[in-house]
Amino acid sequence: MTLATTKLDDYVALYQDVLRFRLSDFRSGRLYFLGCNVRHHSLALAASGSASTHHFFLDLASLDDVGRSYDIARNAGCEIEAELGRHGNDRAVSFYVKNPSGYSTECGWGAIEVDDATWVTHEFTRGDLWGHQRNREEAARVAQNSAGAVPRASVEVAAVPQ
Repeated sequence: MTLATTKLDDYVALYQDVLRFRLSDFRSGRLYFLGCNVRHHSLALAASGSASTHHFFLDLASLDDVGRSYDIARNAGCEIEAELGRHGNDRAVSFYVKNPSGYSTECGWGAIEVDDATWVTHEFTRGDLWGHQRNREEAARVAQNSAGAVPRASVEVAAVPQ
């Protein structure tokens, strides 16, 4: 799940310091990926001018399930907010579809698992390895909510000392 918030520092402190989520990765001090199990992240927190749910992730069983879900959503006339793509940080292959509540459902598969004993937190300066092309309305909403953030195109990684 990705939550947008006007109180990013407070949310990060709650999940890291109180609930003991680990910081997997972050981007530009405006987007934090936090985990509480072997998944790369269970929660992402994003700085925004308003509080909202951006999307939640459905972890499908196979790449074929992602493809079939994509076909079903398109054939049903659902609004695809981001086409098929692969994230740079968790490596999940996914797409985003607008749900009836007006935010996104991300359907994906293949996210990496994290071993807390060896994982090194990274700063990502760009988000996607490929794909996730957005429709104009979603691209404008993302740009407005993440003013000052780095565009999602390819991934560059720098290790962060612990």
